[in-house]
Amino acid sequence: MIERRKHVRSKLKVAIRVTHPKHGEVILQTDNFSDGGAYIYCPESLEIMVGDEITAQVLSMGEGEPPIIKLRVVRRDKTGFGSMFVD
Repeated sequence: MIERRKHVRSKLKVAIRVTHPKHGEVILQTDNFSDGGAYIYCPESLEIMVGDEITAQVLSMGEGEPPIIKLRVVRRDKTGFGSMFVD
């Protein structure tokens, strides 16, 4: 299999608040982060699809309000989705 990743992944399991235009706010969990995006665990029953744009906020970052980041879903599988940061 050809490796197409441009960024090194770092395992990081944290709670994340995801806001989707259709589904509203849900609390999910990340699997990993990179300089390009994140993989977020998500049940198949929550229809977040490739191409969807969402916002996300990590919930367990210590003091202060964590930033809200914009993501685009680029890959979906049975356990969750891969996303890339959007400017």
